[in-house]
Amino acid sequence: MSESTDSPEVQAFMAAFQKLRDFVDDAPDLIVSKARENNSLQGLCHDVLEAANQLRIDEHSRRELYSSPTNPAFLATWQEYNSKYSGAVGQVAYILFNIGGHEIFGPALDEHRRAALWKEYEAIDWKGEEERFRGSPWEYYWGGVEKSLEARWRESDEEARADAYAIEKVIEEARISIDASVGDGTTDEEYQERVRSGIAAWRRLVNEIGFDLAGVFRRRELVPFVMIPRHVSGHYGKADPLSLMARLQQAQEAFVYGVPLGALAIMRSILEIILRKHYKLGGGNFNNLIDKAANNNVFPNEIRLMEIQLLYKLGNDAVHPNPEELHMVPDVERKVLSLLFILRTLIERTPNNAS
Repeated sequence: MSESTDSPEVQAFMAAFQKLRDFVDDAPDLIVSKARENNSLQGLCHDVLEAANQLRIDEHSRRELYSSPTNPAFLATWQEYNSKYSGAVGQVAYILFNIGGHEIFGPALDEHRRAALWKEYEAIDWKGEEERFRGSPWEYYWGGVEKSLEARWRESDEEARADAYAIEKVIEEARISIDASVGDGTTDEEYQERVRSGIAAWRRLVNEIGFDLAGVFRRRELVPFVMIPRHVSGHYGKADPLSLMARLQQAQEAFVYGVPLGALAIMRSILEIILRKHYKLGGGNFNNLIDKAANNNVFPNEIRLMEIQLLYKLGNDAVHPNPEELHMVPDVERKVLSLLFILRTLIERTPNNAS
């Protein structure tokens, strides 16, 4: 998203979400109870969830795991949806899907068929479906419920291992196929050699270079997408190799490709840029500035002082010969991941008047 308001997907979400807010008079707690008896609200929840899910798909469909510049109005709306509305919207959509699939919202459905379907579903145990939704594996997918990082890590790791295994199987099947075709005239020798060379190159990448495909898939899925506000990104040129955006991308990719110390070092530099330049902490001893800013309630409410201090210390440890904290971290990957979320919050919540 080069500019959030330019994207048709963003516009679709903003329009659907505004209709939902107007419908419930900005009272998300009433969505589930009202939707039981209101077909229009049910359909609106479906539309909002579809639009929101499309945005999430788009976030991870390209190399850059950030958007810049992001319209602050969209950023605020997106944060409000995820913090206040997504759970109720997802719950309604889950119940409808569970009792009738997507058929009830099918574009080819005429009004008579739609009315007949609703009649069939009037007797559905809505309350029972609500209870089954809570705590189910679908709650996160449909409701956008923030799981613990540990739970997300386990799920992403399982999916990543399955994807990596599928690729390994395809390569192995290609080898078996080529070996079986030797001398039977079904494939030419030049093609056989190309396949063998490709397989050998893959083996070198995995065995000699140590490329961890499952780890890359897992970490890529876990990296938080960052929406950089326009009042922050406007300070940097697009071609600047040392801009905030360039540093953020390199920190994310260092993490994805299994270089956590490199990620921490770059994240430390981003932290200082954000706080000194965009939170207006100015010059002086950086550690003292962090403490002073915390005492003055400068940081977003979601962030604790100790989390910022830890990012600062681990970033220092990554480049200094005598680390103080890093040796005590039992799992560096998970810790770097948690700190990437802290960095995202600092960037996205940069106050407009501070930049």
